Amino acid sequence: MSDAITREMAPTGREGAPQRVVRIEEFEAPFSLDDEEREVYLRRFSTLFADDARSRRGGLGRVTHVTNALGEHYALKTLILPQGNNADEDGHAGDEKTLTDAFRREYESQRTLANLRGFPRIYGYGMADGVPAIVMEWVEGVTLAEARHELAVDDDGRLSPLTVARIGRELFELVSRLSLVGEGLVHRDLSPANIMVRTSRHTLGEQRATGSFELCLVDFGSSTEAGPAGGS
Repeated sequence: MSDAITREMAPTGREGAPQRVVRIEEFEAPFSLDDEEREVYLRRFSTLFADDARSRRGGLGRVTHVTNALGEHYALKTLILPQGNNADEDGHAGDEKTLTDAFRREYESQRTLANLRGFPRIYGYGMADGVPAIVMEWVEGVTLAEARHELAVDDDGRLSPLTVARIGRELFELVSRLSLVGEGLVHRDLSPANIMVRTSRHTLGEQRATGSFELCLVDFGSSTEAGPAGGS
């Protein structure tokens, strides 16, 4: 298929502009497949259409909303390599190999957690325009940092003690699931910006009313294995 035809077929984003075509190469599934299944599976991700208007920085990379030819929605996280050996705007320093290895570890960490509630589903790892990339679930929702403005009880952005306790309960249960894989994982970057509240099924207001928040932990660029209990 020629690039001209592909551009004509590309859907438009929220701003009405044609979406950017992304070719995924060297793509690998996060689970075992036989040859026939693998060919069908990989075809779903060979060409993606990126809506750059729905993009955000996330740790080692940039997360962009993408769709495939079937209209399925995903998130594409691509590694950002700083110029030279200087640290980037978020303080991530290192050469290309160091950052690529860290990005691969991020993928492996998320892959082990993908079947647990509270973590994004993972669809595979490959190269997008020559840059390492992870295809994962697009989590529809807002970060906890963004949600606090809607949940606030006053103009200073303060939350009610009951809402704080309920979010804290959900977050504790979510973090405790990190111990269920291998010898456990440590996220090492828990912050309101890396905790999302899903809103695809229930609005933020509905979740506040029921007292149950659908949290999702994202950005595993700083995660590491917990190691044996009692180890140094």
